[in-house]
Amino acid sequence: MEIKIPYGFDWLTAVIEDSQVAIKVDVPKVQALEDDKVSQAAWEALLNPIDSPPLDELVKKGNKVVILVDNFARATPAYLILPEIMKNLQRLGASVKIIVANGALWQMNEQQLEAKLGKSILNNIEVIQNIARETSNYRFIGVTRLGTPISVHKEFLDADVRLGIGLTQVNLWGYGGGGKILLPGVCSYETIEWNHRLSTAPGSSFGVLPDSNPIRQDIEEAAEIAGLQMVVNIILNTERKIIDVKAGKPRSVHLASVKKYNEIYSYTVKKQVDISIAGSFPWDSLFAHACWAAVGLDAVTKNGGTMIVASPCPDGIGHITPIKNYLPACPESLARALMDFYYLRAEFWDGVIWYKLLEVLTRKELIVVTQEKNLEGFASIGLEAVSSLNQALELAFDRHGANAKVALIPFAKWCVPKKL
Repeated sequence: MEIKIPYGFDWLTAVIEDSQVAIKVDVPKVQALEDDKVSQAAWEALLNPIDSPPLDELVKKGNKVVILVDNFARATPAYLILPEIMKNLQRLGASVKIIVANGALWQMNEQQLEAKLGKSILNNIEVIQNIARETSNYRFIGVTRLGTPISVHKEFLDADVRLGIGLTQVNLWGYGGGGKILLPGVCSYETIEWNHRLSTAPGSSFGVLPDSNPIRQDIEEAAEIAGLQMVVNIILNTERKIIDVKAGKPRSVHLASVKKYNEIYSYTVKKQVDISIAGSFPWDSLFAHACWAAVGLDAVTKNGGTMIVASPCPDGIGHITPIKNYLPACPESLARALMDFYYLRAEFWDGVIWYKLLEVLTRKELIVVTQEKNLEGFASIGLEAVSSLNQALELAFDRHGANAKVALIPFAKWCVPKKL
């Protein structure tokens, strides 16, 4: 059998025996919207929202409207979504600003902003970027029931109408979408750290539904306290085409989008295998985002098994490099990481990623397939990496034997495993 694994903009191929393949997960094809229909669909969703009055009833002449959009780390094509929204808000007599919801990540450069928003919007609308450590930009508005002090960007709080545009996808601490565009998106560093401490709680995990998920509960409460009125959530196919658009009250639209997402991307795990294989998306420029696939492979990989994740990582490893302080992974290194979080020797804004990976690596092995130029960097942080899929497979079969069983989940970063 020839296998194909997505590798950024390309594909990697290899040949293995049919008998070795025990699980193969293909994402079903779903009709996508034509690009020129997306903006109108988003506006219509805002006029027919879930659990909310229509947007045109919320917006009055002279209102200040702020729209939150996600940053380079998400594939949301805001440039396709925004034009009809902007046109109609201006028709209603509102003034509009956009805030890029960077969370604690760094600011986007001009090229990234243009790719996210489109040149016309970038040149004609005031665009502000969240810079979480500039504390003077934020105003304290309260504390959630789980103890997170909420400080939100003043430009957001000073608006009359507050919208968000984001992507529903499975992630390391549940699902993206809903109120997540607000927290961490436009909150202060301190708020982000307080909220992200919940990422270590049972239930704040890959594919756990919102009602069972502490970090998501905290996020939605913060969004409600802050007054995020409506969110547009989209679902993408693996080619970055929009296949679903919903709008409404943040928590309600999040629940509806997650339900739709799982209809497309979930699969049932009937057994576990010795070797599992996944690839990466073109927008996974950093391994810090491609590595989510390893956590997605956890449910189908036996303890002691080997996970293979292929990603060219054109911009390198990214903000999971602190994992080097805790490898090789073991229960003791997990305890040490938690102690370092407590004593502020490690930060949760990036720890939400590497801690999840570290936990999986206490039970399973990982081989990264990447560009030759990245091999030294992976070696320096203690992660095994090779430059070809065949080499990774050879290493894995050497460890587990020729009769080892394989799971092929090319888009494991987005696929939701459901156990019987």
